[in-house]
Amino acid sequence: MLGNRSLYTYLHHEKGFTLVEVLVSILIFAFCATATIGLQSALIDRAIRNRNERQAMLIARSILAIAEVLPENIPNNIKHGSAYDLLDKLNGTDGVDEDDAETLKSYNAELYIEDQDIPIVGRDLALADTAILKKIQLIISWGSDDDEQFETVYYAQVE
Repeated sequence: MLGNRSLYTYLHHEKGFTLVEVLVSILIFAFCATATIGLQSALIDRAIRNRNERQAMLIARSILAIAEVLPENIPNNIKHGSAYDLLDKLNGTDGVDEDDAETLKSYNAELYIEDQDIPIVGRDLALADTAILKKIQLIISWGSDDDEQFETVYYAQVE
C-alpha cells in the first residue's frame, strides 16, 4: 500500500490540493458570493426607496406649509401634475434652483381639497356652531406602484 513510507510521512510531505478539495472550496466561495450580492442588491433597492420617500415627504411639507400659511389661496378643486407645477400654482417657484426644479418635476402630485363643516358643540346643543375646515389630501408619487407614494391629510381652518 504505502510501501516503506508511513502514513504520517505521506500526509505531511505531499504538496498541493486534490481536485475534490478545490471544487469544495469553489462551491463554498460561490455560495458566499451569491448571498453577498443578493444582500447588497436588496440594500441598494431599500436605500433608493428611502431616498424617494424622504424627498416625497419634503415636497409634501412644502405644499402643506403653503396650505397652512395661506389656506385661502387653496382652491376647492383637484390638481394633478408634477410637484413643481403644483408649487408654482400655489405660491410660485421663484426661489427654486435648477437642480431642485428637476427633482420636483420627477415627482407627481395630486391635491384633493374639499370644505368640511365640523360642529363645535357648546354647553347648549341648541347653540352649536360649525367651523369650516378645508380637508387637504395630498399624494406625492414617484412611480406606478401603490407603495411608491406618500399620502397625507391635513385640515386647515378657514376664517
